Amino acid sequence: MVGLLNVVQAVAFALSTANVKDATSSRTLLICRMDTSVVSDNGEETLIPSSLSVCLSPGCKADGAELALEKLKALAPPHVTVEGGPCRSFCGSGPVVVSDSPTGVNGKMKTVPHKRISSEERIIDLLYSDGAVNANLVKGYNFGAAGDEAFEKKNYGEAVKFYEDAVSFGFRPAIELQDKRDRFEQKRTQKSNAQKQRTTPVALEWLVRVRRNEALAKMELNDLDGAMLAAHAACNISKNASPESIIVLARICQRKEDVDGELQALKNLFELPVDENKLSVQEKNDRRLAGIRMQRLQFQQQ
Repeated sequence: MVGLLNVVQAVAFALSTANVKDATSSRTLLICRMDTSVVSDNGEETLIPSSLSVCLSPGCKADGAELALEKLKALAPPHVTVEGGPCRSFCGSGPVVVSDSPTGVNGKMKTVPHKRISSEERIIDLLYSDGAVNANLVKGYNFGAAGDEAFEKKNYGEAVKFYEDAVSFGFRPAIELQDKRDRFEQKRTQKSNAQKQRTTPVALEWLVRVRRNEALAKMELNDLDGAMLAAHAACNISKNASPESIIVLARICQRKEDVDGELQALKNLFELPVDENKLSVQEKNDRRLAGIRMQRLQFQQQ
C-alpha cells in the first residue's frame, strides 16, 4: 500500500510540472510553480497572471510572515501578485503562503497552501521552477536586510556600508524587474502608468526603504549632504508616493535650515491620497506634527 502511494505521488508530481494541453485550444500550458505561461502555435510565450497571499495572522507574523511578504514582493516575477492575506488556519506552520495559479483546465485556478515559507531557498523555489532569479537582486536585497539589522542596533556606520552595497548590487535588477511588471500590467489591463493609482512600485518597496534608512543613518552620522541625496533617491524611486520618505526628506531639510525644501516636501506629503482609518497611531502622529510644522513655515513666509 505504501509503495502504491509513493507511485501515485510521483505521478502527481510529474503531471504538475509537465506540459498540459488545453482542452479548448492547441495552446500548451507550462505548469511550473508560479512561472506559468502559455505557448501559442507560433512559439510566442505569454505569462499568465498568478497570485500569492501571505497569511498575516499574529501567529504567522511571529514566524516571520512580514519579512517573507516583503521578500516575495521584491523577487516575484512580473506576472505574480503578492499581498498580505487572512489567517489560513495552519497555525504553527508559518509563514503560510497560499498560491492561486492556472491549472490549464477550462481556465480554472488551483489554490495551494505552502507552509513554512521563510528561508530564501523556499521563497525562490516557490517563485521560480528553475531557480532563475537574478543573483544580484537577491544579493542586494540581503545587503539591505543586513543594513536594517545594523541600523536597529544603532551601528549606523556599518548600516550605511550595507545600504550602499544593497544599492550597488540591487538597484539595476530591481528597476528592470519593475519595468517588466509595469509592461505586463499595462498589457493586461490596458491602462497606462499615468492612469494607475499613485503608489510605490511593488518591486521597489525594499529599495525605497533601503535609501530612506540610509538617509536616516547618515543623518545620525551628521552627513547631511549624503542624507539628502539618499532621501531624494528614496522619494524618486517611490515616485513621490512614500510618505515615510517624504517626512525623512523634510527632517533633513530642517536640519540643513533649507526652509523652501522643507516646505515643498511637506506640501508633497499632504498632496498624497491617504486613508486615515488605515494609519497606525505613529503615522497619524507624524502627519499631525508635519501639518503643524507646515503651518508654521507658511506663516513665516507671509
